Parts: sequence; structure tokens; C-alpha cells
Amino acid sequence: MTKRPHKMAMLPDAKREHYIREILLGRVSMDAAGKDLGISGMSVTRYISSIPEDEKLAVLAQAMHESKVKEAMKNADHVNEFGEDTDQDL
Repeated sequence: MTKRPHKMAMLPDAKREHYIREILLGRVSMDAAGKDLGISGMSVTRYISSIPEDEKLAVLAQAMHESKVKEAMKNADHVNEFGEDTDQDL
């Protein structure tokens, strides 16, 4: 007997990766993702549980990295508002 692919596995890559990321980051529940995708929450749960831990950690690490870069860019923008001679102002 052949194993059927998960319904989530049959989604386009970008859509599947978006929902995986949102679920792993806790932004969307598995039930809500299932409802959005028109599949059962249990199907989403089974698919997420089939993802290896190292892949889950990679998603979380990437999200943390992006968050830190975004924060650094925001801080750089604040510094740049004051101009290049801020060291003379202090």
C-alpha cells in the first residue's frame, strides 16, 4: 500500500513555507491554518509533526536572524537621522 502525500505537501512551495513558518512562530494555530487552506487541522498537525526537528530549528533561527537584522536597520536609521557628526555632539 502506497502512502498518500500530505495535503500540505501538495501546496505550492511559497504557500506551504509561509504556513509552516507562521505555525512554528506561533502566529497562526494549526486549526486556523487548516481552515484557511481548506484542510483539517489534524492534517496540518500531522504534517507539522513530520517535519524534522533540525528543519524546524532552521526556520526559527532564520526568523530570529531576520528580526535582529530588522532591528539593527531600524537602529541605524535612527542614528543616521542625526547625521555623521554625532560624535562631536556628545
